[in-house]
Amino acid sequence: MLSEYFSKRQKINLRLANDLANFKKIIWDLLTT
Repeated sequence: MLSEYFSKRQKINLRLANDLANFKKIIWDLLTT
């Protein structure tokens, strides 16, 4: 049960990190064009 919770959290963290990376990329594209 605990490992399930952690894997769920890890998935959420990965998604957040991915969203943040995409967001930074968009900002960078806006700034550099």
